[in-house]
Amino acid sequence: MNKEIFLMIFGLALVTFIPRFLPFKLLENIKFSKRTSLVLKCIPFSAIGALILPDVVGAVSGNLFASLVGGVSAVVFSFFFKNYLYVVIGSIIMTYISIIIF
Repeated sequence: MNKEIFLMIFGLALVTFIPRFLPFKLLENIKFSKRTSLVLKCIPFSAIGALILPDVVGAVSGNLFASLVGGVSAVVFSFFFKNYLYVVIGSIIMTYISIIIF
């Protein structure tokens, strides 16, 4: 492997690692209040919702109703099934049925 390429990969890994590791190291000894802890625990769920929602709304181009049926059915199936495969297959089937019917 070329020396420049190795240094580039190492540098990129270091630049990626530092911002991810530094907050954990700086905040490991700080005790947060219950309210702050609750807010921090909700951040991953909020972020995943913000990332997924635009794709759910535009999943079936030109058919907003079918996209929403797929998203809502995925939420409903996730309450009944713990296996992600069942949730995905169920929401795909519901989206397909809504496309055929409407």
